[in-house]
Amino acid sequence: ALQSSMSDNKETAESKKELGNAEFASKNYKKAIEHYTDGIRLDPHNHILFSNRSACHYSLEDYTNAADDAKECIKLNPAFIKGYYRLIQALIEQKDWDGALGTVRQGLQLDGENSQLLKQLRIITQQKKKMDVAAKQATAMSDARSANIAGSNKEESDEIRELQEQYVATNRELQIINSNIQKSQREQKLADITLGEINKMTSGDDDGRNLYRGVGKMFMLSSRPEVLDHLKKSTADAKKDESDLIQKRVYLQKRISSQQQNLQELI
Repeated sequence: ALQSSMSDNKETAESKKELGNAEFASKNYKKAIEHYTDGIRLDPHNHILFSNRSACHYSLEDYTNAADDAKECIKLNPAFIKGYYRLIQALIEQKDWDGALGTVRQGLQLDGENSQLLKQLRIITQQKKKMDVAAKQATAMSDARSANIAGSNKEESDEIRELQEQYVATNRELQIINSNIQKSQREQKLADITLGEINKMTSGDDDGRNLYRGVGKMFMLSSRPEVLDHLKKSTADAKKDESDLIQKRVYLQKRISSQQQNLQELI
């Protein structure tokens, strides 16, 4: 009976996928997401559903959720190349060049001749080079100009150097923010998994079982309700932290674009 029920769920999930595909083709991305989500509830191990929902989020410019679904797709099926492609696309839009480069390398280990991944590798490599050497180029060009112009332009040269330092500092800050966002997402994932496992245990406000929960580097024996409350609070705090970090990332991305434009105008 259990096997029959699982088979029915998979068949229904497949029909939900087809409904989602039809909506996606019509560019009804929000409606497509609803169908894919229904399918995931029925068949949570279907990597295609996560890949397709990632594509919808990407089309709606929701790059955080697009990346999350792509990561889950890869987790469920590490050999599915399109999952890597989806994740790389989302990371590029978030200007997480290091994360995108690491992902494209993982994909190329599976399929070293994949044309889409090779194209993305070229894009990412070019962007990383631009970011990594922009400061040095600005300094070199300002030095060259300083050697050929009168001392009256020293103030402009100093301004270029100051902008270059700000540009480097902002890029460094953006990398830290991206790292903290990934950390927050991992913490949420771990808390969700733990909550799921605890909820599989005997239901009720308190079934009499004591559980261990982490407190720093120690473990404390606590009641089941206490652990559940702790996990729910931790998840809520992590989600708020992630939201704050994403807003900070958007601000930094805008600041980087502004600094790049200012440097180009001066140089």
